[in-house]
Amino acid sequence: MGIKEHYEDTFTGVGGVKLYCQRYIVDEPKATVVVVHGLGEHSGRYGNVINALVPEGYNIFLYDLRGHGKSEGQRGHVYNFDHYIEDTRIFVENARDRTGLLTILLGHSMGGLIVLLFGEKYQDLIKLLVASGPAVKIAVEVPKWKEAIGKFVSNIFPTLSMTNEIDPSLLSHDPVVVKEYENDPLVIRKVSARWFTEFLRAQKEVLENAHKLKLPLLLQQGGDDQIVSPDGAKEFYERAGSEDKELKIYPGLYHEIYNETEKEKVLSDLTEWLKKRI
Repeated sequence: MGIKEHYEDTFTGVGGVKLYCQRYIVDEPKATVVVVHGLGEHSGRYGNVINALVPEGYNIFLYDLRGHGKSEGQRGHVYNFDHYIEDTRIFVENARDRTGLLTILLGHSMGGLIVLLFGEKYQDLIKLLVASGPAVKIAVEVPKWKEAIGKFVSNIFPTLSMTNEIDPSLLSHDPVVVKEYENDPLVIRKVSARWFTEFLRAQKEVLENAHKLKLPLLLQQGGDDQIVSPDGAKEFYERAGSEDKELKIYPGLYHEIYNETEKEKVLSDLTEWLKKRI
């Protein structure tokens, strides 16, 4: 089964922000997978996910978060983390209206954090939830003094930009992936002061409300992830209220498990998990 049609379009997010999106439509689809990308990247980096899921009969809908990729908004900035959640709700509802199919929500890294928060709030809109390397906890704990300064700056100069401190060499063991990331003109390396404090708030909120999540849940996590802490995925798994939940840790893999040298195993686990539930 291959791609029948590929659309590039925009939709309107919270506050009238125009957000870029892509839709891959297959013949006789059995469900739609909505993909939410991570911090600093964009929807164009998910070719491996598309290539794995399209032959299995899934439509793939992706969009660029506000301030990312081809979407509008200050690069790496958000006034309220909930804007990401509400943009995703609009896109998911759009996918349901267009296709009339069951919707699966999949997010990576910050996108993983977004979809987990989404699942806690809007689980009636989706059938299954998948998070890859969710940014529930970062690998290096933020010092209290830095958090305090961040909150102060966020209040007086919320749009002030700073580096996001992501080391490309820790994304994947595949040097081609690292080089492509480094040379990608749509990849951004900065975040705003307000983004920083909103991100910290979202991390606390997602764990506090994990018991509210009842959806079937798959968490996939690189065991040697040095960007987000594997402990975050483990703690969320333990707290999640879902009866059907699974945590897969991949020893030795870095952060972008769908772009790793052993991605075939990771993607196979994803497709098999979905197949048992669709």
